Amino acid sequence: MPLSTGHKQFSRFLLVWVLLFVLKLGFSQSQPEDYTIETIPFEGELAGFKGSCMLQDSEGFMWFGSLNGLFRYDGSGFKVFRHEPGNENSISDDWIKCMVEDEEGILWIGSARDGLFKWMVGGDGSVYFKNYCQGKDIFKIMEDHTGRLWLSGYISQDLCYYNREEDQIR
Repeated sequence: MPLSTGHKQFSRFLLVWVLLFVLKLGFSQSQPEDYTIETIPFEGELAGFKGSCMLQDSEGFMWFGSLNGLFRYDGSGFKVFRHEPGNENSISDDWIKCMVEDEEGILWIGSARDGLFKWMVGGDGSVYFKNYCQGKDIFKIMEDHTGRLWLSGYISQDLCYYNREEDQIR
């Protein structure tokens, strides 16, 4: 008994879906994705860690902001950045609330009590932080499609932006 036109169309439809399923199954099994999950122990300088934000930068470093400083993880260990009294190049507030890496690869750090910090590396490889908005709370940093950084405060309820040409906050 010959198949009706409706049965032929359904049979073709079913055949196409079965072929697509088999092809998808074959491709997904031929390209396994390897993921490694690593646990970082909270000991030593990490004891009592209270994280508030995190970011992976374009170089692969993991950054963690906390109530007690800024932590950079390189895959094997941590480098901790905290306020050092008398050192004007250190970060001036240990309570880190937010971070963003801009389109130029610059890391910007917002603190709860003392403004915005720009991560800077000197010609000799030394690290220092340039402070903008001293005394202000920065709780969110966002970069818009034009590359402008927008900053908002929680307590102060300020909304301002970073002017790259003038290297100032407006």
